[in-house]
Amino acid sequence: MLLDYIEEEIKKGERLVYENPDFAVVVPFWAEWPYESMILPKTHIDGIDKLSKEQTTNLAQALSLVTKTYANVFNHPKYGASYTMGIHQKPTDGKDHPELQMHIHFEPPWLTPSRLKFMVGYERFGEQQRDITPEQAAERLRNAKI
Repeated sequence: MLLDYIEEEIKKGERLVYENPDFAVVVPFWAEWPYESMILPKTHIDGIDKLSKEQTTNLAQALSLVTKTYANVFNHPKYGASYTMGIHQKPTDGKDHPELQMHIHFEPPWLTPSRLKFMVGYERFGEQQRDITPEQAAERLRNAKI
């Protein structure tokens, strides 16, 4: 499903922040945080241990771009902007898992360079509120990338 999804995001380009030959960075349409983003492989990869040397280099470029872009958009050039990052991949049980697609999530807590986004009350127990659309976030990230 994620391969179909990233193919569509690349075609539309609205939420696409960056791409290289192996990976694309998008703000997913279901994002809960204002500047949430994902790094998705363009081909099936179930775990980081399956990356070729070239894919490893391209993933490193995407990771570097995302973190530097957050630093730029939130005006934290010296130390970078804070974020939560998670790698979703196959279990480490030594078996193949063709049903899984590796991807990486980023969730920065920033709303503006001087204001954090807090999810409390209604947002924590009801439904998250979007402060900006995923398309607006992607455009701001595209414009801030190095």
